[in-house]
Amino acid sequence: MRLIDKYVHELQLCLPARKREKIGNEMRLMIEGMLPEEYGEQDVERVLTELGNPAIVASKFGIRRMNLIGPRYFDMYCTLLKIIVPVAVMITCISMLADNLGTVDHTLSMTDLSMLLLGEGIARVLFVSILSFCGITIIISILERITPKNGSVPLATAQWTTDELRNTQMISIKKKVYKSHIFSRLILMTLWATIYFNADHLLGIYEYVAGELSFVLPVLNQNVLMTWWMLITMIIMSEVALCMYKLFEGQWTKKVVLFQAGHEILTTASIIFLFTRPTIFNKDFLVYMANAFNTTTERFVNNSIFWFLVLSILFSLLTVYDAWKKAQLPSQLYYKVNERVQFIKNRGSL
Repeated sequence: MRLIDKYVHELQLCLPARKREKIGNEMRLMIEGMLPEEYGEQDVERVLTELGNPAIVASKFGIRRMNLIGPRYFDMYCTLLKIIVPVAVMITCISMLADNLGTVDHTLSMTDLSMLLLGEGIARVLFVSILSFCGITIIISILERITPKNGSVPLATAQWTTDELRNTQMISIKKKVYKSHIFSRLILMTLWATIYFNADHLLGIYEYVAGELSFVLPVLNQNVLMTWWMLITMIIMSEVALCMYKLFEGQWTKKVVLFQAGHEILTTASIIFLFTRPTIFNKDFLVYMANAFNTTTERFVNNSIFWFLVLSILFSLLTVYDAWKKAQLPSQLYYKVNERVQFIKNRGSL
């Protein structure tokens, strides 16, 4: 049963979340139906060998066709497209806004301005998407043709045997680090990094002037921000390294938690350092906000920094706690499923 558990687990990891439980139970019943009444480990190995690689078996349950690039590199190709294209599109959109907000033609109406930005945005997004798509496709196509061919077996699952199951660690679904998590982290990093390096055009006070939305005052002093660009670069590199390590590990472990904690400490310490600089805020912005809230600039700065730092520290602690909680989850996950399958079999025999 141990090999069957691992085989079904490997199969489920290649399926969409909504199909895992149903297909996993069906596959388990099918495997047990192919075995004799009194079977041993050799019988299990024979049946699993007949079925073949669980990743290839899982692809038969899906609706996707693995023939765009080729089965060997198809999964790698899709992963690169899902990560690189959206990140490139987001950088393009934010850069376009940063370029246009500082040089906007105030003689245009809001409708004309919106249509102008929409048209330029669509053109840039299409250009960057097509460029990224073609670049990735060309690179993977060249890679596929310069490396030795291996039939139709995917790269990550080539030359599969039942011996691999013995060395396979079953990762709980809740303990697994999903690519969507890594993708969202990279998107968030791209967003705040782009805003940081274009803060004087994006982050500020907007007002309606003569019926039009205008950028009035920047919140932060861009010269001070650019002084510490190496520190921000270190945080970006740390985030990328953390995402790559999570992708390599594939699950939440103590080492991943330590890496996550170190990254959060670096990020939080950098935030505290930057926002306690005396000239980080634009003076005109401080005067504007002090008048708006009927207070002094010193009190507004102190209150703003206090709550911003409290929320940053709290967010970092919650992130590390969530990672630690997932790392404590057990890796084994199929004992309850076995009981449920046995119940289904017994009910069918009544």
